[in-house]
Amino acid sequence: MKFKSAQHFVVVSIVAILFLSFSSSHPVGRTGAPGDGLCSDCHGGSGGGFDGDVTMSGVPTNAEPGVTYTVTVDVDVSVGSPIRGGFQILALKDANDTQAGTWSNNDGNSSIKQGSSGRFYFGHMPAQNFGGGSNLSWEADWEAPAINDDVTFYMVANLANGSGSSGDKIITNQFTTTIVVVDPLEVDFSNIMGVTCNGDSDGSATATVSGGNPPYTIDWASGESGTMANSLAGGSQGVTITDNDDTVIIENITIPEPDEIDADPDILDIDCFGNENGAVIINPYGGTGTLTCEWSFDEGCEQEDLEGGTYFVTITDEQDCSTVVEIEVFEPDELILNMSSTDANAGNDGTATCRPSGGTSPYDFAWSNGVIDNGTMSSIDNLVPGDYEVTVTDENGCQEVNTVNVGGLACNISAVAEVNDVLCYGESSGSIVLNVSGVSTGVSYLWSNGFTTSSIFDIPIGTYSVTITESPSCVETLSGLVVSEPDTLQAALTFLVNPTCSNSNDGGINLGIAGGVPGYDLMWSNGLTNDTLIMGMDTVINLPDTLTQLGVGTYAYTLSDSNGCTIVDSVILNNADVMPPVILLRQFAVLLDDNGMAPPIDFSDVDAGTFDNCELGEIDFDTGPLSCVDIGIQGFTVVVYDTNGNSSEAIASVVIEDVTPPEINCLSSNIVVSTCGPVNYVIPIATDNCDIPVVSLVDGLASGEDFPVGTTEITYEAIDACGNAAECSFNVTVNNNLDVEATVVDASCSEANGSIELDISGGTPPYTVNPSNLTGLAAGNYELDIMDDSGCSTTITVSVGQSDNNLSGIISTTEPICHGENSGSVSVNVMGGSGDYSFEYASGVNPDALSAGEYEVVITDNIEGCQITESFEINEPEELMIAFNNVDVVPCTGELVNFDYSVTGGTAPYSESIEVVGSEVTLVISDDNGCAVSSSFMQMLIDLPLAITDVVVTDADDAVLGSININIEGGVAPYSYVWNDENGSAVGDTEDLDGLTPGEYTLIITDANGCVVMATYTVDMVSGIEDLNEDIKINVFPNPSSSVVNFKFEKKIPKAFTIFNANGTRILKLDNLTAKSEVDVAQFSNGLYLVKFEFEDFVVLKTFFKI
Repeated sequence: MKFKSAQHFVVVSIVAILFLSFSSSHPVGRTGAPGDGLCSDCHGGSGGGFDGDVTMSGVPTNAEPGVTYTVTVDVDVSVGSPIRGGFQILALKDANDTQAGTWSNNDGNSSIKQGSSGRFYFGHMPAQNFGGGSNLSWEADWEAPAINDDVTFYMVANLANGSGSSGDKIITNQFTTTIVVVDPLEVDFSNIMGVTCNGDSDGSATATVSGGNPPYTIDWASGESGTMANSLAGGSQGVTITDNDDTVIIENITIPEPDEIDADPDILDIDCFGNENGAVIINPYGGTGTLTCEWSFDEGCEQEDLEGGTYFVTITDEQDCSTVVEIEVFEPDELILNMSSTDANAGNDGTATCRPSGGTSPYDFAWSNGVIDNGTMSSIDNLVPGDYEVTVTDENGCQEVNTVNVGGLACNISAVAEVNDVLCYGESSGSIVLNVSGVSTGVSYLWSNGFTTSSIFDIPIGTYSVTITESPSCVETLSGLVVSEPDTLQAALTFLVNPTCSNSNDGGINLGIAGGVPGYDLMWSNGLTNDTLIMGMDTVINLPDTLTQLGVGTYAYTLSDSNGCTIVDSVILNNADVMPPVILLRQFAVLLDDNGMAPPIDFSDVDAGTFDNCELGEIDFDTGPLSCVDIGIQGFTVVVYDTNGNSSEAIASVVIEDVTPPEINCLSSNIVVSTCGPVNYVIPIATDNCDIPVVSLVDGLASGEDFPVGTTEITYEAIDACGNAAECSFNVTVNNNLDVEATVVDASCSEANGSIELDISGGTPPYTVNPSNLTGLAAGNYELDIMDDSGCSTTITVSVGQSDNNLSGIISTTEPICHGENSGSVSVNVMGGSGDYSFEYASGVNPDALSAGEYEVVITDNIEGCQITESFEINEPEELMIAFNNVDVVPCTGELVNFDYSVTGGTAPYSESIEVVGSEVTLVISDDNGCAVSSSFMQMLIDLPLAITDVVVTDADDAVLGSININIEGGVAPYSYVWNDENGSAVGDTEDLDGLTPGEYTLIITDANGCVVMATYTVDMVSGIEDLNEDIKINVFPNPSSSVVNFKFEKKIPKAFTIFNANGTRILKLDNLTAKSEVDVAQFSNGLYLVKFEFEDFVVLKTFFKI
């Protein structure tokens, strides 16, 4: 929707004319307006000695278009006693002198007439008698037109003697009004931006208001004010606009909003228990643009070969809006065959029954004796003793096979199997021992692996069965004898912190132990082993899987489980100090001496806190002696080494300044001459410590020019290339003995009868006086130029007073409150004279709105004509000014630490207020009079310090190499990356690293300001367990933080998490976590922190920055 606004200013000029006539009704066209005649065309004469005024009221100086005003016309007598009075009034547009507005509702003693030119006249009907009074009045309504013009009322009145037209007095007047036409209040919306995501409130729009009477107030439905809103919700949003006249309009704007992201999934469930053939097509919709689907294990909106279970899929659009949908792939229960039988007591009357559970009913049955059946169960009969096998197929085609034995009368075989599992993964140390009873001799055994002994030993994992046969009709089968083995005993390095420095003991190791049979025994080469504690009736074994306070070296370990399975390995801790020193510099200023030299500066002069994580070593910094050729900002290379050989290089900024002014010598001393002509003198010379200064005349006259009589000060200035200046001065005096004395005869206040007589001596006669007429002078000041024959001249001012003037004035002044304002004022108290005074100031001077300066007021006695001039001066406070002396910021953040300033001028004491908006710092100083001044400076404010915010480490396995993916924020782009492996060799210069074998990798990031952050990560070898560094949507916010850090777990809650500082020292460990945890970091030291989140079978690493 578009709204249009326009505003027009219409000036209306009103002309009113009043006239008095003896006629019963006023004749038109006698107002004296342009194109009209005047009452004096018919009336006139001596005017009967009458005088008075004709005025109108009821119309303001700024009329509003379309408004009807009641106009009152008054004729007032001030001199004489006229008998009758009449009037006429006309309103004309100033632009073309045509009719302006509409007259109506005139009172009973008047009429409204139209002239031939289309003009309308409001006048008497008939003329009215004064009846001994001094006022007559008439009323009518006048509607202001909607035009862009001034309107002038032309008024005329006739004060009549009642005995004819020859003794009447014609009086006129005018009144002008201005009409302002204001367009309707309207608004136009532009720059409409929709919300990013459905339900967001980040839409924006700009409102442009027109019409009405500015300024405007714009209030948005979001609670924002002003022409722009940036927090609008989607849909229709109301905007309220109010102008300066409290006119209000409410308009609606539609903010585009994408549809909510959702899905209509197609799901293919699992056919048989244990299969992985489920499939899902997400079919996402809504949002903006192309939608993508992210699973916990893969990406894509179509997935196949899925296991049964619940999946959470994140759907994201092109605006990074997302939602999570829950998908369940159904898996039927395991198909289990429940078998039963009855013995064949009569030889062939046995039965066998199969009752399936799980799978998908109904079922198909195929017995080994050829019987085919369908239903939820199946039985066969008329069976002889023996084993009967059945194959069951469910509705989905899933199959299971089982065997049931039908016994006979004389078969009493009973067998119990003792199964012993394999001790260690991959061995063949299992066994099955049979305990058989109810048999005679001659029993045979047949195992599923072909063995024929009663028991089997040294077997690997697997499912075994054995058939025990006493006779063809007496057979016992044991099946489903499972020999298991424990998982692979393994120790995964989940966390490694190398010692910060070669001589520090702040390294750490953490092993994640899995597999084998619990009851582990861990022994390290440094002597650490299991710590057994007796607590009540329980024995607690504390496993030393975490080692801290370690130095550089190799730490071997032996891990055994309760079955005696053992692995031997070692962990190497290297010196982690690959971080170069951090150079922090400040700009340093050097002042050259009087010889234009300065000694070399020391590194401490430019050092702003250079540090190293271990210990600083040698520093290379040499500026050499400084001289005039170095003036300006110079950069000097600084190389800082630490004790481990790492180094950093930076450029130190040094400002070399020359503040020594030149030396200037005025070779000419004061000169005195007695002639009126050119004067020559010697030009001064100047020297400087750095260059040849420029000498120039800044005050007085140049050598060889004509100098005036009297003393002229000559000032020369020398300025060097740095703007330093020095001055010297001397005087040139021209003596003129031409002397003039004046004798004055004052004039009277009301006549020009004064005179001036001159007595001239000295110089060279004859003399010329200008002006030459010095008689018949009125009171006042007269400037006289007297020149002798040699050209020497003098000028005098002679005051001719007023001989009968007794006026005097007392001046009272009020100073402006603030420097530069015109809030001063003057009042004049006059004494003497008649008491009727007028006051005249210089053009444009308002005595109630004076700025600082010197003024004169001329006081005139309006009755007696006497006049005096009084001078006065208005002073003001000194200008209120702010000077910034020093501004300190924190390196690599730009954060403002402190600034110094000084205040001059104004009226003490002072108050201050400071406002910081983005990178602009504004200081406002107010003095005791309420005068204020503001000054701003820009601080190099960096949005965030350089920091690594998120880290995803993908460990290597037998098939895939590892990778490290990071996210960084803050600092100043561009960034440089250096990756080193555990041997210190460079392996990459990009943000992320892939194709990694197991090991330790160190990253050094440097931004454009030279700020550095470093971190070390370990890529482990994962075998048989889930990836230890899976990203499962852990949000860390706010980051960076100065007080509280929140940890929000969107998919899975870890068992615990541990916070380490940049040196690898554990700061805090928390367990028993909820979906959102909060940590108070206010007391933490500023810097980078690593958080290790421990899940059942993997670890996730995140970072945050404390500021």
